[in-house]
Amino acid sequence: VTLSNPVGATLGAQSTATVTITSNDAANGPSPVRDASFNTEFFLRPIYLVTVHDGKTRTIAAVQDICDRSDHVLGEGPGALMYRIVDRMVDNYRPEIDQLERWLDELEEQVFDAPRKETLREILEVKHDVMAVRRIGAPQRDAIARLARREFTALGDELTYRFRDVYD
Repeated sequence: VTLSNPVGATLGAQSTATVTITSNDAANGPSPVRDASFNTEFFLRPIYLVTVHDGKTRTIAAVQDICDRSDHVLGEGPGALMYRIVDRMVDNYRPEIDQLERWLDELEEQVFDAPRKETLREILEVKHDVMAVRRIGAPQRDAIARLARREFTALGDELTYRFRDVYD
């Protein structure tokens, strides 16, 4: 994607929010956090939202379905639409985090109750998944924090409060 700068305009001004969110939307398999993450780019202006992604994101498809069924969603504006997408993407991490917690509980039981040779390999796999969550999550948290701090005039006060909820 190539963006040009029209005469007299500035890309990246405070009225433009450009954000990259890494998502696990296409997640499946034994390590969805580590193996199936991808980026979605957001370009938000006061009157439109552009997303750039691989076309396989379940979040974008789900929000598009909501928009098709409910006219009022698009009427809320492009910032609210971005919020809906980002909020759902963040919510999609919860099952993977829960899976990691269950896996750690199982490993803990194995270590103390019935140690096996494979346990060390499994512990290293969990460690890699936790590191992937940290590697993916830290920049996302920073990006969402910027949205929650009113750094972009394209987002009103109400939306910055919504993004604070996502941030938490």
